[in-house]
Amino acid sequence: MTPRPRGALTPWILLLLYAVVLRAPHPARAYVPPLSGASPRRPGPPPDSPPDVVDGEVDDGGSRQPARIQCASGRRYASADPATAAYNRSLRRTLLDGGGGAAAARALEAAVTSRARAPIDNGPRPDTVSFNVVLHAWATSGAGQTGARRAERVLSRMEGLNSVGVCDCAPDTVSLNTVMNAWARSGDSERGPERCEEIFAELIRSGGAGGGRRRRQHVGPDTIGANTVINSWLKSGRDDAAVSADAVLRWMEVQSAGPKPRFDVRPNANSYDMVLGTWSVSGLEGAAHRAEETLGKMLEARGRGDEDGTHLRPSARTYAAVMNAWARSNEPDAAERCEELLGRMATDGQDGPLRPCAACHVASIKAWARSPSDAKAQMAAAALERMPAPRNVYAYNTVVNACAFYYGKETSVTMDVAEQTFKALLSDKRCRPNGASYCAMMKAIFHLTDASEHRDRRLGVLFDDACKRGVVDDVLLGAVGQVCPSLMEILFLQFGDEGSDVDSKGRKRKKTGNQRSTQRRVWVKALPKSWSQNKFRDRHDKKKRKL
Repeated sequence: MTPRPRGALTPWILLLLYAVVLRAPHPARAYVPPLSGASPRRPGPPPDSPPDVVDGEVDDGGSRQPARIQCASGRRYASADPATAAYNRSLRRTLLDGGGGAAAARALEAAVTSRARAPIDNGPRPDTVSFNVVLHAWATSGAGQTGARRAERVLSRMEGLNSVGVCDCAPDTVSLNTVMNAWARSGDSERGPERCEEIFAELIRSGGAGGGRRRRQHVGPDTIGANTVINSWLKSGRDDAAVSADAVLRWMEVQSAGPKPRFDVRPNANSYDMVLGTWSVSGLEGAAHRAEETLGKMLEARGRGDEDGTHLRPSARTYAAVMNAWARSNEPDAAERCEELLGRMATDGQDGPLRPCAACHVASIKAWARSPSDAKAQMAAAALERMPAPRNVYAYNTVVNACAFYYGKETSVTMDVAEQTFKALLSDKRCRPNGASYCAMMKAIFHLTDASEHRDRRLGVLFDDACKRGVVDDVLLGAVGQVCPSLMEILFLQFGDEGSDVDSKGRKRKKTGNQRSTQRRVWVKALPKSWSQNKFRDRHDKKKRKL
């Protein structure tokens, strides 16, 4: 083999060194979190900033695409270029007009990506704000895990643009918070909270200093990011959600206190409300005491009178979460503690007495319904009387359920309370009974009256009324099988099914009530449609009111 002449590799080595020097990241300026009320400063480009135009590659979800990209250091929180700012406003307008969804997010992602690959003189260039709009579209698209993964892909594309020295598209705190929001809304109870904590830990490690290959500026933890992590635990429904969310809140309290407090991560009222929500639904032993302890810390921080406590104003939702924790705790004094919290709302309000919301009254009624007291039915009815209009059907159903599961000696008095409450529900023009209302009333008649033909006739009249109102469902049919077997026999002779456990669509049928112990089944799909036409009417009305 002929030896290579000396100096033949020198041009290639020089070219390689030139490329390495060109793509080497410049050191980023350290970022100090702003004080409360102050806007963050926008540092100018470092002395060794890259040129205005470079040739590089864009990380497009795993594939490297050549691109010619324009650099503009220092733009993070707003678009300095008027054309880019107008372009970002058009993106937001397009997202609002499209109504959201995966299709709108996919179209926005394709539009922003194609414009980033376009030549420099072909209109305004996308920046960090542009990609944040795309991230928000995926986070609120309702696509679940797919939306979260696509948001991660967009973030990876921003990292790729940043790795070649493009400062316009460098991810900031808003970008990472939006990706965490996508995981919090994904519905993945296992991966969602863990991924949010991983991203938030990355924000803590960044600390606003940036540096390294990704060269982020203005990146660090804030209250919105911490609240997003707490919200992910709240939505997960896991057994350890309350403990994990409380740990995030304690970290925020420690960071915002001390000789050098960080005002950018101090907890606000929303932070405490979400943690209280996790304790209220956790079902853990001592959850009610932990919830009331959290409320005490919130009131203590507000009562200091300094700048740190001006934004900690408990609302009716705050007290409703604590009361709900007591109602679910099965503590013997849970009802008394709920009544005490209702009384405290008149004095704990900073701008005057707080007006209890419907959730507060329902929690109080639920606490009395689960109380071991012999007068729990009367106390639950009295709590319902104190509830201002409009009352909801859940409050009425809770009182009737308290009567249905009464095992004391005052059965006649308790039956009168159940009948009066049910009549009040039927006469209330602002709410309508549902299948659970008739189910609770049937169980109250079954448990509080003696077995007789008169009781069976009363149960038959109740079921006929439910059929006329169109609120019959499988749960009500299961209750009919428990409290009135003769009526279930009549229904079976007309609409019964002794076939397999699989319906016409191949799905396994769910057994309820006495249908679990017999082969004779009556399903709501076999009944006339008019009997169940209003089964989901309340849910549809709630969606209409929200819209």
